[in-house]
Amino acid sequence: MAHDKVRALLAAHCEELAERGLHIGDWAEAMSFLAMIGVRRFDHYARYWTDPTPMKGPQPFDEGARFEEIRSLYEAERDLSEAMMAGLRRAEVGLRAQFALHFEAVSGSPRLLVPEAAEDGAPNRSPAEVRMPWPAIMNDLARSKEPHIVSRRRQALEEDWSDRTWQRFLIAETVDTLTFGTLARCIEQAYGSGVSESLEDALGTPRGYLKSQVRALVYLRNRGAHLARLWNHTCTRSPELAGEDLHAASRYRVFVAHSVYEHLLVISVLLRQLGCCEDWLGSTVEPLLEAHPALALGITHPYKYGQ
Repeated sequence: MAHDKVRALLAAHCEELAERGLHIGDWAEAMSFLAMIGVRRFDHYARYWTDPTPMKGPQPFDEGARFEEIRSLYEAERDLSEAMMAGLRRAEVGLRAQFALHFEAVSGSPRLLVPEAAEDGAPNRSPAEVRMPWPAIMNDLARSKEPHIVSRRRQALEEDWSDRTWQRFLIAETVDTLTFGTLARCIEQAYGSGVSESLEDALGTPRGYLKSQVRALVYLRNRGAHLARLWNHTCTRSPELAGEDLHAASRYRVFVAHSVYEHLLVISVLLRQLGCCEDWLGSTVEPLLEAHPALALGITHPYKYGQ
């Protein structure tokens, strides 16, 4: 039966780990854990307990390496990832709402980037000259399954609107439909129109910092959404942060640029600026890191395999 073959595969992998020197206290629990997260995912963490010097063949585990220790690290990281995604969701909702409000305030129109004639003869103050990621915006609107968006698309077909029908969507409903990546591009490209500058002033963010912070959050959100490893991961971006925010975070622990901890600080800063949480880093992240020092080390000072 397939079930027996699956158990045989898991048992064989546990035997291979034990032959390489990994101590496994409870084989039944180890097999159950590997069945839950996958053999390859476990190896991404376990390799940091191995000797990288052999050029060929399997790397032997360090003396004293224990399966339970690696499992504990993985589970602690998953708790951190869930807390991270919860914080990201709150920050994302706030950014969407604030961007829509400031865009409408600057453009003087409730519709998204309307370059057409203003209603009621009012002067058209829409920042139409701003380069926006139109293909990405239209693609998000075309893929949306939200009933009100689907209804507007259907109405556009029935009434034979122009090919710029998407411009008739309200700012708020369009911004809520965009992916977070498209929203980040909108914020970045809205610089120069007064929209992103107005948003930064409202948040108290130094000029030009917000675009790098939002790009960093998009990167972090993608890793969280794909359940990618956070521990000992070096982020490709290093967001710009105000000196007082870096100083406040240093009260908890030292961290390096491009670390996941630096990106978690961005979430904390935005949640404070949006009025969601005064100190998310201290109240949510720090208790998780204090409970697991090995996790904290890889989150604040990521090391590459072999270092």
